[in-house]
Amino acid sequence: AKTAPFSQDELDDIALAMSEAFTNLVQYAPGYRIRGVCEVTPSQMEVRFEVEKSIARYMGQRQFPNDLAHGGRGIPLLNLLIPTIDVRERQDGTWELRLVKPVATRKEQS
Repeated sequence: AKTAPFSQDELDDIALAMSEAFTNLVQYAPGYRIRGVCEVTPSQMEVRFEVEKSIARYMGQRQFPNDLAHGGRGIPLLNLLIPTIDVRERQDGTWELRLVKPVATRKEQS
């Protein structure tokens, strides 16, 4: 991400989001292989994680739980930090979590 023109605040958000995404994958797909790839272009950073087990049922949570709940804040946090989050089943039966963070245009930065 440091090779793209992200601000330091955006880099911090990306680091937190990637940590949270990977933590959730480990928590909800224990014992399964997890693979990841990151592609950076001038317009965006895209990270894809592949797991051998369905994680889709956990990724639909968009709202934060009440203040007394234990856990359940990771996915809503990801939605605040990363604009595009997709979960899909691939043809080979694996599941993919895709996170896309666009590079802000000059107009958006001002």
